[in-house]
Amino acid sequence: MRRIFEPAFNEKNCRIAFWIISIVLLFVAYFNLMYPDEVMISKDPDRGLAIADGKLRDAAFQRMREACFTDRQIKDYWYEQGFWEYPDRLLVIVKTREALCGGRGLCGCKDKEKIEESI
Repeated sequence: MRRIFEPAFNEKNCRIAFWIISIVLLFVAYFNLMYPDEVMISKDPDRGLAIADGKLRDAAFQRMREACFTDRQIKDYWYEQGFWEYPDRLLVIVKTREALCGGRGLCGCKDKEKIEESI
């Protein structure tokens, strides 16, 4: 009750305010900034989802090879540009190249040896 009647910015009140603010900031920093989202390790996907993802990748690679994409272009689109997250957008690019060739399977590039599925 005595602190209410003391001046607001005396030395004692400033020290108490400093320690309260410091403790609150440390609490917030410890519990909210301790683990950034990018560092968190996610769970492995289920087996069925992993198999479906592998088949989707194999189908996309095969379709891109049919449309005369080089292995370097496939790697660039799939991994470096991140189209593995959005394969439907990659399908638009593949269909565009096929349309420029005249249709699916009409691109006339050299047939490479058939590559086995990865899974």
